[in-house]
Amino acid sequence: MDTLRLQKKYKVIVPEYKRCLIYLVGCGGTGSFIAQNLARLDYFLRRSGRLIETCFIDPDQVREENVGRQNFCPQDIGKPKSKILSERYNFAYGSKSSYSTLSFKDLQFERNFPYDTNLRIIIGAVDTTLSRLSIDTFVRNQGISYWWLDCGNSYSSGQVLLGNSWRREDRSEMINPLGICKYLPLPSIQHPELIDPNFDSSTPRRSCAQLVDRGEQNLFVNQLVASFVSSFLYHLLVLRELDHYAAYFDFSTCSSKVYPITLENLSKYITKKLVHAIANN
Repeated sequence: MDTLRLQKKYKVIVPEYKRCLIYLVGCGGTGSFIAQNLARLDYFLRRSGRLIETCFIDPDQVREENVGRQNFCPQDIGKPKSKILSERYNFAYGSKSSYSTLSFKDLQFERNFPYDTNLRIIIGAVDTTLSRLSIDTFVRNQGISYWWLDCGNSYSSGQVLLGNSWRREDRSEMINPLGICKYLPLPSIQHPELIDPNFDSSTPRRSCAQLVDRGEQNLFVNQLVASFVSSFLYHLLVLRELDHYAAYFDFSTCSSKVYPITLENLSKYITKKLVHAIANN
């Protein structure tokens, strides 16, 4: 096969849209910083006649240990995280976000969206397998395509993954010779362990704040994850094109690696027939 064809970059081209629906699932260590960037993006896009309809989703309340480590202040203690963020940025930026204090799996969603809501994104800022599994189940059960932007981190490293496809039939249409990428594998397909219950500890998980206190997580790693997520969103919402689908970083070495959308990188997700057809064309 032609090596240059294998390494050629493809792009996701986002159609013109007037309204974008975004669910931010998780408003803690990373999600609380993503929330502000969503409000900034909304403010920017409103000037061009585009609207972001955002819903912040998190059942937890702000605890003392969250202050200073997450995007909360001392006066927020005891209040619902999702409510605090929604009201704060609605006031600061004139946004019209909504919020829910239910867990994502307990929510009932309306599937009949306005005709101009042709871009739908769900951001997973959660840290448990069960939470990611609920997102995966939701995305697969929708009759409408969602982009799932998932993020996660450890002590000083992390990853951001983007995808919208799980159907086997999409494998033959994922990319085309014109340089366009129509489908990307869901984060749960790129990394199946994200939704594998065997990767969940049998003991209760410690929160990000507890991990920081124990020296097991960098104080600023969540903000770095949020910046990567926001960069993906900027490409999708503002530039309306994206040529990468995964990013990995290590805060301790100030290094990162972004995976471009290439035939080589996606070869394990698409049909061999399509790989050969494009590589040998």
